[in-house]
Amino acid sequence: KGGRFDVSGAFLAGFPLPVLGQNAAMTWGFTNIMADDIDFFIEKIHPNDPNKYRHGDNWLDMVVREEVIPRKNGGDTTIVIRETHHGPVISDVHPLLKNERKVVSMAWTGNQITEEISTLSKIGLVNDWDGFTEVVKNFSVPGQNIIFADTAGNIGWRAAALIPIRMDGGSLLPRPGWDPAYDWQGFVPFEEMPFLYNPDKGYIATANNKIVDDDFPYYISNQWAEPSRIERIEEWLDSKEKLTVEDMKTLQNDWLSPFAREVVPNIIEWLPQDLNENEITALKILNDWDYIEDKESAAALIFHTVLDELLHNIYEDELAMIDDKAFDALVHFSMLPYRNIHWVLAEGQSSWVDDVTTPDHIETRTDIVSKSFRNAVKRIELEVGINPAIWSWGSVHTLTHPHPLGNIHILDKLFGFNVGSFKTGGSTMTVNKGEYEVSQEFDQSVGASFRRIVDLKNMNNTQFVIPTGQSGQPNSPHYDDQAALYNAGKYRTTRFDEDYIRNNKQFRHLVLLPD
Repeated sequence: KGGRFDVSGAFLAGFPLPVLGQNAAMTWGFTNIMADDIDFFIEKIHPNDPNKYRHGDNWLDMVVREEVIPRKNGGDTTIVIRETHHGPVISDVHPLLKNERKVVSMAWTGNQITEEISTLSKIGLVNDWDGFTEVVKNFSVPGQNIIFADTAGNIGWRAAALIPIRMDGGSLLPRPGWDPAYDWQGFVPFEEMPFLYNPDKGYIATANNKIVDDDFPYYISNQWAEPSRIERIEEWLDSKEKLTVEDMKTLQNDWLSPFAREVVPNIIEWLPQDLNENEITALKILNDWDYIEDKESAAALIFHTVLDELLHNIYEDELAMIDDKAFDALVHFSMLPYRNIHWVLAEGQSSWVDDVTTPDHIETRTDIVSKSFRNAVKRIELEVGINPAIWSWGSVHTLTHPHPLGNIHILDKLFGFNVGSFKTGGSTMTVNKGEYEVSQEFDQSVGASFRRIVDLKNMNNTQFVIPTGQSGQPNSPHYDDQAALYNAGKYRTTRFDEDYIRNNKQFRHLVLLPD
């Protein structure tokens, strides 16, 4: 609190105001829109001048500049940056197109002059929906779902993003830079972007999900998250008449996976009859599963190990023909294969099902599912144990918050740089996110950067927790004092009322006096 500001929330290091938080009249939050705000352009280069490129019937001059970069051990190096009107040439740093009469440039909304810092500086001064709308219209990159709620009982949502207007936006292929028809034609006006204000259903939820219907006139993205999380949030909210702070704690820590609920029956349906003892046990565990990915769940372990095998067996053979890193690139951007695998397993007719490394045999859905299931059970027996009684998701799905010096084992042992590991549940498909990298085993790599619940009837009752602690100093008692709370799904109460904070005898007060 100071001057015009009376705010609380989650901060980024170096920025003095909350990025997500509350003031005395309202609260706001973000989730990523998943906007497709980058396009790559293939540029045709002039045969006699490498700094000219084709655009329509003309040869245009690139902007060429030099940048001097100091080296760690002294001296420097000079690099040449070339730019077309689409954006910087990025293929100059990659040998793939060396000595070719074409280059690849990158158009990105982040190359525009935008006002995110100004927006974040002003949003804490907002008191109502109109003020909120006026401020967030200037937030552009990366595009965010910005939600709003005030003490008067109003709720709202704005899609705050710079969305290019372009032809064939949904294509994943590089665009022909020489054809002006593929140039960006400006950006979708803020007034035409989707929003909600006090919707009839009484709540607003976002989870990186698709935010517009197919009849929306502009292309925003095809990179939405698989809808499992938003489906669970909405079905849970729809089941309640009224919501309390405790209800929201339960929802934020929910591990039920609608994705698993849809995919598991398609796995079970195509399994063979000749299963061994542990395979029969694994099948029974899946049949009896409630689809809650608890850290003690054997079914969650079986499901994710089978899913990992399916991803490799369905996609890796074809992608290996393109590049030895193509599969890793696909699964790193996991919303695409996860969304696709629904259809592959349900329809069974996809060419992805066949293993192209076995030209004399065309694999069926049964072949691929059976192979994946059997391999999964063998992996679990090797990595967890032969006895199904000890199988659990948390035995392989753990969370460690790494420190850069924690990679040095002796330093981590002496000073406790890393925080964890903790057994954990969930996945990228659960509200309480426990995402892992498919190509790097099951260790959790993505989760909630904080959990916050604002009681708009009593701002002094805000519930808040972060994954580790408030301090970045390993010798501080506040380096990791919230880690156990976070991993147990618990919260701290963050007080907001100045008089309460000043007069409460339970608090330690630091008073700074001028000389």
